[in-house]
Amino acid sequence: MIHVINAPIYSTSWSPNGKHVVTGSWDHSVRILDIETKECVEDVGYIHQGILDALEWLLSFFLILPEPVLSVAWSLDGGNIVSGSDDGSIKVYNFDQKKLIHSFDDLYVGK
Repeated sequence: MIHVINAPIYSTSWSPNGKHVVTGSWDHSVRILDIETKECVEDVGYIHQGILDALEWLLSFFLILPEPVLSVAWSLDGGNIVSGSDDGSIKVYNFDQKKLIHSFDDLYVGK
């Protein structure tokens, strides 16, 4: 089931084959869209919540305390997607395997 919340999109990137776009959003989510069908083909989900606990994450929707996904990019071979968030984390998602393969948390510069 694909869950889509109406939230601003901060970042997009084309896949190397031109068939998909990946988006990074205010709601912490990363989603992959099919260009031809205009459908969400993969909802990677809310993988960026590195420094937010569940209560903070829930309150962020009501108190406007976003930790948005600010950047997304495809690897040159199209197999991986990297995303960076305001929560200080970087995530690497494998598009072919449909799973998170690397997580770098709490990477604030200067800490």
